[in-house]
This record gives sequence, C-alpha cells and structure tokens, in this order.
Amino acid sequence: MLYQMRLILSFALVIIPISLLAETLPPPGKWEGTAPACAGHCDSYHFAYCTSSGPVSIKGVTSELKCAYAESAPVPAPKKYGAPCALGGKKAFCVKVSSFPQVVDYKKLNRAGKWRGTAPACDGSCERGEIALCRSSNGKECAYTPAIFADRLSNFGHSCSSGRKAFCVKKEYLTSK
Repeated sequence: MLYQMRLILSFALVIIPISLLAETLPPPGKWEGTAPACAGHCDSYHFAYCTSSGPVSIKGVTSELKCAYAESAPVPAPKKYGAPCALGGKKAFCVKVSSFPQVVDYKKLNRAGKWRGTAPACDGSCERGEIALCRSSNGKECAYTPAIFADRLSNFGHSCSSGRKAFCVKKEYLTSK
C-alpha cells in the first residue's frame, strides 16, 4: 500500500509540471513582417497572438522581447523573431483561427473579454495573465488581423485620437473549448 502511494505521488509530481508547462507555452504560429519597417499582418485565417517591435538596445543593454499590449504573455518563438523593427512598425505572431475557434465565438468572447484603454489617447494594454486578441483605434477593425471583427466586440466606447485600445481575455480563454 505504501509503495503504491509513493508511486502515485511520484507520478503526480512528474505530470503536474508538464501539464502546467503545456498551458503556458505559446501556440504554434509564425512571425509575419520584415525588418526594418515590419508592418506585420495576419491573413483572414489567422489572428495576431502577439505583436512586437522587438528588443530595444540602449547604451549596449538589450531589453527582453515582449508582446505589445500584453507584456506578461509568453513571447512565441523568440529565436524566430529575426531583426528588430525600426520606424515604429511591429511584427505579428500569427496563429490559425481554426486551432482556437473560441476567438470568433463573439457571444462567449464578449462575456470573457474587455476593451482596455481610454479615449482619446488610448494606449490600451492587457493586465497580467491576459492576451490581446484585437487592437483597434476605432472599434471597426482589428489592427494586424482581419480574422477577428472589432465591430462585433461589445463596449468599445469612443474612438482613439492616438494609440489603440486592446480587447483582452484571460490566457485560459484560449485553452477552453
């Protein structure tokens, strides 16, 4: 009996970290946009899981690669990012919508998500543990991806004179079906 309990406990200790790791790994996809201008944009079958202008180098110190609008999100495929953007552009990490059909289930999406950023200078950013599924300055279309329709996301409010709002959901929303 004691041997069986030890075996079960040691098995559980191995399984738990692996399952937690699987939930935090970014989904498979591809970086779109080429430096220096970048202008990353996903096609209508993909959504932008992460956007980034790349790491910044100041006085010889290079910052970490981060996702814009959702800085706590794990950066997908950082070794495949390539050269950083100049000229204010961003690359987009594009993920198949068919892998995450919940990103276009607008009824569920509107209950799970929220626009972050306040007009006129929006500067929307997701909170820790959230992912930005849409970034918009007018609530009519999502920047970086035509796969998600901003005008179907509730409560956008006033348009931005500068910057963008971010429509944010908890990371767990992407793992729910």
